Amino acid sequence: MGPALTSAGIRAPLANLAFLALACSRPQQPKPAPTEAAPTYAQAVDNARRADAAQARRLLPKLVATLAQPDRDGWLHRAAVDALGRARDPRAGPALGRIVEAPPYSVEFFLRRLAARALTGAGGPEAAGLLVRNLTRREDGLVLEEDCRAALVALGGVARPALEQALAAGDPDLIAAAARTLAALGDRAALPALRVALASPRAAGPARRAIDEAIFALSASPEASKGR
Repeated sequence: MGPALTSAGIRAPLANLAFLALACSRPQQPKPAPTEAAPTYAQAVDNARRADAAQARRLLPKLVATLAQPDRDGWLHRAAVDALGRARDPRAGPALGRIVEAPPYSVEFFLRRLAARALTGAGGPEAAGLLVRNLTRREDGLVLEEDCRAALVALGGVARPALEQALAAGDPDLIAAAARTLAALGDRAALPALRVALASPRAAGPARRAIDEAIFALSASPEASKGR
């Protein structure tokens, strides 16, 4: 007895062959591209540390996003801040500024210091103003003035207007820190503002002494002598 007929009148073996041929003729769906494995924590730290200026600029969105994520050990945040400083890109300024001005004890103080120095790369009056505002920041005896001053000196003349404005502040500690920074900046154009500040009643005690020393330092420089 021959093979049974199907409802379509095709013998069973032939129906099976027709089904296989139809299946083989269907277009194959493209295979999804293999996803790249996420780097380990150690690899991410190493990548940020090794990034040069150009690489750091390309990675800037990822570096900024990294700073918004928790980092229990702190190494990745430190590496990301250093890389953002090397990028020398104004787009890094807001993220670095948030670290510098974060509420007390919300970030480790060492990371705050790194971010202050990295702001040199962001440049501009906005970075200068933020650094001046934080000249007197301190936590548990740790002081940010040295790091902010180093960054302001590295920014150069763009930092002078914000420092001169600080001389008129009501905070004697800020006045003294601004005067010390202007002396370190070495720009004799700050002499008129320093002399006005010296005559102010707000200039008393350590603030007055810092202003006096800044005036002496700038007046004694060869550049200042030539300009008089």
